[in-house]
This record gives sequence, C-alpha cells and structure tokens, in this order.
Amino acid sequence: VVPFLLAASTANARQPVNVWVGFSPGGGYDASARLFAKYFSRHLPNNPDVVVINKPGAGTAKLVGYMHKAVPMTRMDIAFFHPAVMQMAVFGKRKIRFRPTDFNYIGNMYSDVNSCGIWKQAGRGIKSFADLRSTKNPIIFGAASPNSTMSTYPLFLKNVLGANIRVIQGYRGTRKAMRAMQAGEIHGACGFFESSVRSSYAQHWKAGDLNSVVQLDVNRRSKMFSKATALSSLLKTKEHRQMAEFVFGIDVLSRPVLASPRARAADVSILRKAFIATMQDPALRAELKTRFGVAANPMRGEAVQQFIADMQATPRPIVEKVWRLTRPSKSRVAKP
Repeated sequence: VVPFLLAASTANARQPVNVWVGFSPGGGYDASARLFAKYFSRHLPNNPDVVVINKPGAGTAKLVGYMHKAVPMTRMDIAFFHPAVMQMAVFGKRKIRFRPTDFNYIGNMYSDVNSCGIWKQAGRGIKSFADLRSTKNPIIFGAASPNSTMSTYPLFLKNVLGANIRVIQGYRGTRKAMRAMQAGEIHGACGFFESSVRSSYAQHWKAGDLNSVVQLDVNRRSKMFSKATALSSLLKTKEHRQMAEFVFGIDVLSRPVLASPRARAADVSILRKAFIATMQDPALRAELKTRFGVAANPMRGEAVQQFIADMQATPRPIVEKVWRLTRPSKSRVAKP
C-alpha cells in the first residue's frame, strides 16, 4: 500500500477521501489516479485531504471486491478499476461475487483508441488484417493472462475473424510485450492505445518499427491508426457486431471510477459533481495533455452507469459464445 497525501495538513480533523487504485504504483492507471487526486480536493466540499492507496490483485478484482463489501460506508471513497473485471463478472466463470450494476459509477477520465501492433511487420510485411489472415506461419502475440484484454482481443481476431495468430501468455502489460518484440521473442500484441503510442512508444512509431495492423474502432477511430484495418470493416454479421461490442466496447472506459454500492445517494451526487469539476480544471487538463498526450473527454457517472447496465444486459448466448472463442486452448506461457 502506497499512500499519497495531498492538500491539507495531516493534523486536519476532517475525514480524508481515499482514491484507490487496483494496480501497483508506477503504471498508467496509478499515474492517472495520482494526477486526478492532485486536483480532486479543490472541488470537494470543505477541501478534504485526498489519499491515494494502491490495492493491486486479480486485474483489479481484489479492489472491486473490497469496494463492494468492505470499504466503510461513511467514506466517500472512489476506486480506479479496469473495466475487464466487469466483463469477467458478466461471464460468471470466476469467483467474482458482485454484479457490475451493483456499483455507483462516478465517471471516466477519458476515452482512448486501442490497436493491435506488430514489430517491424513481423519480418513478413504484415501491414493489415488481410496479411494476418493469409500468412502461412502464425504471427505470435504476447499476452498478460487468459482473462486480460491482451489475450481476449487477439483470440477474437483468430477464432472469430480467422487471423493466423498464436497467443503466448506471461507478458504482463504492453511494456513487457514491447521488450519481447524487440528481442524477437514475439511479433506483436494488442493493447497499444493512441495515448501510449504518442508518449511511451513515440520513437518506435516514428522510426517505423511499431506498426498498427488493426484499429479497434468499436467506439471511435483515430487518425493515427488510419493505415490499419478498422475492426468494424471486418464485422459482417449482426452476431459478430454484438460480440465485438461486448469484447472491445469496454475500451471506451479508459480510466473509469466507481464508488461502493453502499455509498449514500447524496455522497454519490457530490462525488459525480466533483469528478466533472475536477476534469474541467484547466490545470489538470493541461497536465493530462502534457504528460499523457491525452485530451480530457470525461464521461459523466450516469453515462458510465448506463454503459455498464447495457453490457450486463448482453444476450446470454452472445456472452457464452464470446467466452468459448476467447479462451486460450494450447497457449504457451512465456518464461519470466
């Protein structure tokens, strides 16, 4: 647990507001949460202390479970979580004891555009999805774990749309996958967001070493990935579109925030208003653009609540088929 105290003195008797993060310190979610917390106190009544606490585990399922049952009801705590954990809850295949619609959603900091990238065209001139489908030998994609989007996304391309892809588990995040791509262990990975390409991987993009082959444009498109095949152009049936909306639609929630199901309605209202006011803070917007290359385009809590409700209402046959087709069959696990 890594606390980060902001604003008022520790001697202040006012109850602090905790901002929980479902990942370890140092990653993108942690950095976004700390940036948000830096300005959050300004827009809460009485400007309370704001503390950032990391509670990693199980793709943020550990934190979301804590927010569901254990967080004190008297606190206006909020949590940054990964939306894929809500997909897992809808699948109902893991020991997740909450429903996505149980929670009070406070907002979403911004929406990013995701893509699947290939390192130096895999040495075979792979530039588009058609190349992924026609190549004789499999293109190897790195993934974090079977339940991560780094795994489910390429397996959707493989098992639903016919790409010749093999997925290897064990690369925890795109940074580790990138190092493996550079070392020649794998050819590519899914999970290269526009903001990451513009910041962390800009030099590789400009040099032409990292190339996007599929733009995951279920929500919207990016001009940056205009040369890549748009996923939407590959979805020829209603069933495929429904499946893709369930699998890839969560990318709209790039930095979502929730509160406990037991939070008081008045506190939820305060948190939602403070969230939007924080996201409209000129200093935060400038820092978000400078540090992350992202323009603030927040979603209100009510809109996130509706998105989650719609996802949970996905027809069961679609959910079950997605589960079958995005599970690894004989995937290798990379060495640490």
